[in-house]
Amino acid sequence: MLIKKDILGRFVRTRVRTKFDIQAMFRDIVLDDFEKKRINEDLRKFMEKFREYFGDAVLFVYFKRYKGLYNCFPLINVRIKLTSDKGFSRS
Repeated sequence: MLIKKDILGRFVRTRVRTKFDIQAMFRDIVLDDFEKKRINEDLRKFMEKFREYFGDAVLFVYFKRYKGLYNCFPLINVRIKLTSDKGFSRS
């Protein structure tokens, strides 16, 4: 038995797109346009991949460079906070 709710529910699920926003902040880090574009593209791909799971979400990414070096490479701390209509997570 097929009812109108089944048909409309399937149509709405395929048509409704959830929204997301990405905010990246850099402290003591100088990046050129190519590097910024690459970081934004990777973050956007991540959010697109899990769009249905997150729902409407905002991804905050904070990059901070420490003064020290490790094997001639700068130490960079990355903090991520994801807030969505389903809750939030920090890493």
